[in-house]
Amino acid sequence: MTGTETSLEAELAEVEQILHKAVDCDDPLVGEVSRYLLRAGGKRLRPRLLLLAAWFGRRRPKRRTLHLAAAVELLHMATLLHDDVVDESPQRRGRPTVQVRWDTRTAVLGGDYLVAAAFELLAAWGGAEAWRGVATVIRAMAEGEMQEQACCGRADVTEQDYFERIEKKTALFIAECCRLGAVAAAADAGAQDALRRYGYHLGMAYQVIDDVLDLVGDRLAMGKPTGVDLGRRLATLPLIHCLRVHGGDAQRRVREVLANATVADAEVAQVVAILQDLGCIDYALEAARHFAAGARAALRALPDLPARAGLEEIVGYVVTRDR
Repeated sequence: MTGTETSLEAELAEVEQILHKAVDCDDPLVGEVSRYLLRAGGKRLRPRLLLLAAWFGRRRPKRRTLHLAAAVELLHMATLLHDDVVDESPQRRGRPTVQVRWDTRTAVLGGDYLVAAAFELLAAWGGAEAWRGVATVIRAMAEGEMQEQACCGRADVTEQDYFERIEKKTALFIAECCRLGAVAAAADAGAQDALRRYGYHLGMAYQVIDDVLDLVGDRLAMGKPTGVDLGRRLATLPLIHCLRVHGGDAQRRVREVLANATVADAEVAQVVAILQDLGCIDYALEAARHFAAGARAALRALPDLPARAGLEEIVGYVVTRDR
């Protein structure tokens, strides 16, 4: 393990302490829900990206970057809580979701609580520029989620519609995490732009892979149900490609499933088999690799520091992950 990797893991451990302190509450229910979420763990991808991005600045104020890293993770956790409510997901990270463990009201309010905790950290450590950037991202995420709801049951969704949606849902937030790290460390405009572009392309690749795993991933490895998007009658990139390129029985069957009021597990399995046979899954994976190449290209504008190698490793993880 290199010195930078050792330092990063030590900083992530400090971020974990800040997260626990940020959600600490005397109220028994609030405290129990918050601890339940933190104990579930997670990849901590967004704080990891922010901390790595901060190595490209003229200075690196450690306490500020640690607290900003905790803030973006709290926001991410809040979005997962709200997503699970919208998707009616029974499981997350191998555990019952909050609305299953408690109820829907608790899940929604728990997400609101995490947003407020994140805002407190941003107010103390971020400054006006961080506030503006995060506010813009949250607004975009809400727009993306609403657009996604409007797409359910529709067979006329285009690839452009899909990419615009995942940009708002995922890519802009990840890009902002990278930019925030650079801003906190007073990186020059060129480095900030390169890190923002890196994060954007990484986020696009991440969401495409996420949507593919929802179709063909291993439920146990992922710790959550698969087939959720199809169950909601949502066309992601493999289905959109099938509808655009392929005709005949395959297209007809996919259209029928999207038009159904409910989608049975057997229908999900049938559609997944169609998508695999026609190469639609491979098409989506190739799109993810294209975005990953864009992320790597953005890194070439940055100094050849150990942190850049860390960011490159994350690209490789994103396109090969199975959970």
